[in-house]
Amino acid sequence: MSGDTTVAASDGFAATVTITAKVKRKVREALGAQGVNAKLVMIRMFVGSILLAIQDHLSEVGSLTIDEEYTG
Repeated sequence: MSGDTTVAASDGFAATVTITAKVKRKVREALGAQGVNAKLVMIRMFVGSILLAIQDHLSEVGSLTIDEEYTG
C-alpha cells in the first residue's frame, strides 16, 4: 500500500475515500509503536476506508463484494 489509496463504493450511490501516503505512514508509525503487527495495520486501514466510504449509506448496504485491487 504505497502511495495514496482510493477506495470506491457504489450501488445506487457512489462514494470514494482517499488515504494519502502521509496519513498511512503516520497510522503505521502510531500503531506500530503500540505493537500492532504491520500487516494488521494495513488491513485495519483498508477496512476503515471501506467503512468511511459507505458510512452514509449503511441502511442501503445488504452485502459487500470487494474487487481485486485495480492498479490503474
